[in-house]
Amino acid sequence: IIASVFESRTALLIPDCSLDPRVASVSDKQINFVAKSMMAAPLYFGERELGALQVFNKNGDETTGSSPFSEDDLDFLNLVTSCALPYIENARLFALERKAKELTALGKISKEITSTLDIDGVLNTVANLSSEIAPYERVVVSVFDSLQQKFVIRAISRCEVIDPLSGEILALTELHNELAIR
Repeated sequence: IIASVFESRTALLIPDCSLDPRVASVSDKQINFVAKSMMAAPLYFGERELGALQVFNKNGDETTGSSPFSEDDLDFLNLVTSCALPYIENARLFALERKAKELTALGKISKEITSTLDIDGVLNTVANLSSEIAPYERVVVSVFDSLQQKFVIRAISRCEVIDPLSGEILALTELHNELAIR
């Protein structure tokens, strides 16, 4: 049913599923669910086909119970899907754009990491380029120094040189070591 709605780009109403062999043969046997009435509408944005929306068993009030879907219900479903589609498409495009940015950033990080043997350069690259993957205010990369038995800051985003005696670095180092103990 979904495939035919998707391919035909035409909404479908089945007021009584027990009379439709496509639904009756599957509904309660395979998924422990009884489909009484069903509607389906295609999801497409311009020429882009996204999928289909299927709705089962209209809710009624407490006295009448459920009733079959009507043509008015199908018109409403078509209206809902047509209004929702631009938002669905925008969300899909946003997700693709974000994924592309993440992959580009990972490519840059990978290129930088493989182009040097300098550990501080690699850590600095990770601290600075990771902002292209996830937004953040600051990244601090600490490495555990087994001789001193504490974490030592080796890279900070937007900071080219780490002066271990500067007040900011000393405060961050202390904070990192306190958090490491907890």
